[in-house]
Amino acid sequence: MKNDKQVNVALMLVAMLLIIVQPFLELQVVRAAVTTIFPSKIVTGTVYQGIPNSVDILEEIAGVGGYDSGDQTNTAYVKFNLPSNYDYSNAKLSLTPIPGSDSGGDISNLTINIGSSDDWIVTDGNTYPLTSLPSKKVGIEKDFSKPTYSFNNFDSPILLPIGDLLTEQNINDIGSSNIITLILSSPNMKDDYAVFNNISLVDFNTSPQVKHTVSFETDGGSAVPSQSVVNGGMATMPEVEPTKAGYTFGGWYKDVGYTQTYDFTSVITENTTIYAKWNAQTYIVSFNTDGGSAVSNQSVAHGEKASEPTPAPTKVGYTFGGWYTSNTLEKLFDFESSSITRNITIYAKWVSNVSPPTSNNSSNSDSFTPTTNTERIVVEVEGEDGVNLSKTPITRTTIPDGVIKDHVSMSEDIAKETIEKAKQLGNDFARIIIPDTTDKVSEVVIEIPKSSLVQLSFGNIKLEMATANVVISIPDLSNFNDDLYFRLVPIKSSEQQHRVEERIVEEDIIKNSIQSEKVHLIGRPMTIETNMQNRPVTLTLPLPKTITQEQLDNLAIFIEHSDGTKELLRGKVVDYQKDMQGLQFEVQKFSTFSILYLPEKRKVEEPTTNHVTHIPYIQGNSDGTFRPNASVTRAQMASMFARQLTGNAIPTSKATFTDTVQHDAKDAIEFVKNTGLFNGVTETSFHPNGFITRAQMASVAARWIEKHCANNPNADFCKPTSQGRVFKDVSNNHWAVQAINTVNARGIMTGTMADAFDPEVYLTRAQAVKVLNRLFERQAVTELQQPIFKDVPSDHWAFNEIQEAAVKHIHSK
Repeated sequence: MKNDKQVNVALMLVAMLLIIVQPFLELQVVRAAVTTIFPSKIVTGTVYQGIPNSVDILEEIAGVGGYDSGDQTNTAYVKFNLPSNYDYSNAKLSLTPIPGSDSGGDISNLTINIGSSDDWIVTDGNTYPLTSLPSKKVGIEKDFSKPTYSFNNFDSPILLPIGDLLTEQNINDIGSSNIITLILSSPNMKDDYAVFNNISLVDFNTSPQVKHTVSFETDGGSAVPSQSVVNGGMATMPEVEPTKAGYTFGGWYKDVGYTQTYDFTSVITENTTIYAKWNAQTYIVSFNTDGGSAVSNQSVAHGEKASEPTPAPTKVGYTFGGWYTSNTLEKLFDFESSSITRNITIYAKWVSNVSPPTSNNSSNSDSFTPTTNTERIVVEVEGEDGVNLSKTPITRTTIPDGVIKDHVSMSEDIAKETIEKAKQLGNDFARIIIPDTTDKVSEVVIEIPKSSLVQLSFGNIKLEMATANVVISIPDLSNFNDDLYFRLVPIKSSEQQHRVEERIVEEDIIKNSIQSEKVHLIGRPMTIETNMQNRPVTLTLPLPKTITQEQLDNLAIFIEHSDGTKELLRGKVVDYQKDMQGLQFEVQKFSTFSILYLPEKRKVEEPTTNHVTHIPYIQGNSDGTFRPNASVTRAQMASMFARQLTGNAIPTSKATFTDTVQHDAKDAIEFVKNTGLFNGVTETSFHPNGFITRAQMASVAARWIEKHCANNPNADFCKPTSQGRVFKDVSNNHWAVQAINTVNARGIMTGTMADAFDPEVYLTRAQAVKVLNRLFERQAVTELQQPIFKDVPSDHWAFNEIQEAAVKHIHSK
């Protein structure tokens, strides 16, 4: 049992320590009361804001006897909340565990919990009474059979002797919670006792790096992650623009009133909010009067209602029968309750004024009034390898002037049936086949209700719609909250095609970006309207069966967006149908798409001794920008390597990573994997949309150097040009230290400052082209050039590097 005298002495020592420490440090030291500890109950500890400088903290574990040693866990803790705007990567931790008074209890473990889940356990496998601690050092046991033990928080495994001081151990990862918790536990209590543990924490970081939070306010749009930016640094323009139903994104602004656009070269010195501007989207409501008097179109804002035209249209020999939602004239259009969320056409119905002939006046049967003919067609919904998943109806309408229009839908029940069959077969996509064997369909309208889309999304089914003129692939339906609408109109008339070709030739983007003798239109232009804007959609347009290889090598897609912008893309040649190829590309905005053949002005036989053609390995954005400060994803970097190595002829491959099967960079990822330049983050995952850090780029570049120099030792970068700098933020045991030293010594990558490499900072697009130009031995052009990207002026530090990487040109060796 207890000796009262021993207890009194211990309490007096505690009181003296409190009197000495508290005034000097101006910190309140809280001592836990001696209480009964029930099973799994934790004694409340002390919480501090920040890391105190050499503070002695007094904590107590107490318990009352009578419990079996295996029935309870008794713990006291001290917790430190770290300011979120400080970088503690250079902070040090030191402590001295010492015994307290004891009357029979045993102690075996001291746990240091840094962050949210990582533990250090001080143990040698034995349990010692506190009154007879071992003289030998008790070290950290690295036992992988105990999965709760972690060794991620210090530079290297350490020994933590009881009674000795642990000094200056780096805290590498304090976790997202910014909390350090020190826990003293005694799982083998046998009697009531008190333990006092003296702990010291020292912040050895003499110049903590202040960080600020940059937030993006999207005003109801899709969320954009905030950024943590060091003081004096710059925010990065989000690579993916936010979206908001019924609006188009109008750019980032400095103020909530949208009076000043935000400059992403601005220096960050405080927490900053950047505001998204939205422009209300308007839609055109058209009125098809089927030969009646014309009715003007209406421009209606998103969510607003169209007005019923007055007066009603007229048509000789007919009485107006109302406005209908489709040309099948089955459902009246409700002007009172129908909110407009897309471009639509409303159809007039007519009732003939001529009475039908009877058996008594058959002599009048020569009079004939053309009628609209409607037929119902049931088409296949296919999965992989053409297997049938379900069927869905198409309403095909032939109007009196001979024009044929298709209306396609998929009910919720059909969607459920499709998903059930797809899961049974292990399929993850559904393709609606819309036939036109006689090539007479002038327009296809696809309308799929929200309820069906929800089913497809929950079933992780990727939707595809295949017509004779275009294949539309939607990889992700999640967070799309409207009925889906597509209107597809192929431009079949030779006269209309010629007008499109003449218009394209005069576009500045063609004159300034393409060195071609003439622009040739290939196949049919396609006009596509949809309410699925600002989301990635893959389109494939068919190519003529007679197309030559020379034409395939010089194809482009010219896009005339509905917002007035123009875009020129290089697509990928893929299989379209049996014995037929197509050109595939990804878009996020819709309007008219035309395939162009752009023959070169002159041919250069390669390789030559004096000249070589440099193929672009990076592209700009649809809005005419390059976004030099945007981060680079792993998929984008893989694509750049693959384009350079294959001359932009990346071979088709089967995906070996589960997260790249439907990714547009699948073939490039497989190519760089097979060449040994890239590895997956796991055996089955590549993480294609993850950003690449400067350390990871150094690792890839070092692999390139090793492989390239084995075959071509005379390359410029095969011999170090210097000893390389010593970077304070790259320790000797950093996982990429050798790669960083290699690329630095060869001048491929330099530091962001004289003594800093910033290994964990994401690589920007501008930095990427500078590195790749050196690896690819592409010398940046220095003569006067016209800027091709509006956000990369000629005085930008990477102007010449970006022009070299993004423009096809002849380079003199």
